Amino acid sequence: MLVGKAAVIPVVFNEPQKRRPDDQVNAQYDPANPNGGRGQFGGGGRGGRGNPDPNRLTPVQVAEKIDAMLIAIADHGAGSPSAATARMAASGNRQAPEAAVAAGILAIGDAHAGAGMACMVIIQAALERAARESRSLDDVARATATDARGAGQRLPGLGHRMYSEDPRTTALFAIAEQHGKAGPGVAFMRALESAVAEIIKPLPINVDGAIAAVLHDLGYPAAAAKLIFIVGRTAGLAAHVMEEYARERPMRVRIPVVYDGPAAVDDPALEVPR
Repeated sequence: MLVGKAAVIPVVFNEPQKRRPDDQVNAQYDPANPNGGRGQFGGGGRGGRGNPDPNRLTPVQVAEKIDAMLIAIADHGAGSPSAATARMAASGNRQAPEAAVAAGILAIGDAHAGAGMACMVIIQAALERAARESRSLDDVARATATDARGAGQRLPGLGHRMYSEDPRTTALFAIAEQHGKAGPGVAFMRALESAVAEIIKPLPINVDGAIAAVLHDLGYPAAAAKLIFIVGRTAGLAAHVMEEYARERPMRVRIPVVYDGPAAVDDPALEVPR
């Protein structure tokens, strides 16, 4: 048996960076500058200088918007890919809820929960186009809808199987407007909804489009839309897993399969050795 001394590794914590009075969030937007001078969390953030801007959102006001997004995206029934995957994992593994939740998160991707991120990319490109070409948001929205129709592409952030008006969108936009901070992202999505109804067919702004618009106006990068979805949906997945443990029997999930391969082999000589 080898016996040795445990190494003592000093741990050094950097001194927390002091916050300046203007380290708050700004949702203001300059039409001539599609980035609006916004930092990661809006308003230039830590890059700001000078006196605090009274029009900036406070951290509490930003948190209210983020909380609303997390609640809106927390769950959408057991049939969504993330919930179904989490429940299947929980059905076979009854001792590791963390594994079931992780399995559900791994089901999140481009087709499931990727619309918000893709929508933010479209919003940013549209606002840059409007500034670059000195065009109105309505004009750029019509061009975006026309381009999508011509290419046969679906516009992320629009449409829902159940709702003609997504109530989550209504709530999120109302909160954004509460402090007068529904900015160009929200304005463009509304213009795009109208343009799509005219050029393609009526499609409501869904929760992905609403989150994309509000996050853009808060100054977040596109990847934040998917991360917000993951954080919010984790709570919903935890509830699905706990319900699976409490109310359902193990190994209950069955996926119907119909074999359509080659016919059965009767000749023993052609059978695969085991």
